[in-house]
Amino acid sequence: MLKVVIDANVWISALLNPGTAREIIGFLKKGQFHLIYSAQMFDELLKVTDRQKFAKKLSAADKADLIDLIKQRGILIAVKRKSEAISRDPKDDQYLACAQIAGCEFIVSGDMDLLALKEHAGARIVTPAQFLKIMSSIN
Repeated sequence: MLKVVIDANVWISALLNPGTAREIIGFLKKGQFHLIYSAQMFDELLKVTDRQKFAKKLSAADKADLIDLIKQRGILIAVKRKSEAISRDPKDDQYLACAQIAGCEFIVSGDMDLLALKEHAGARIVTPAQFLKIMSSIN
């Protein structure tokens, strides 16, 4: 089964809009891939969802459901911070490190700094739409 890291921006998109990112949640609920995440990534998601511009648009129930889903279906791994920057935005290196440590096949993101890399340590970096096509072709 595929091991996948998902960027916080994809989760936010899934909470705000019906569509591609939200469909990824459906695959996760069905257990069709292994979600890999770190405590740092989880904390970032919590901080982003609490930002005023999102907090007003997100329902507390939807946020709680997503948090519960990640905790129940996701695999939490320990990631030590690397000193060497890989992405153009060093804040994105946490996703790369997580995927590398866990041997993930994919990183799903809408972040151009990550997408520009295309691949890292064997993990393809794809958009939510690309990941949906991949999941649809194997399920």
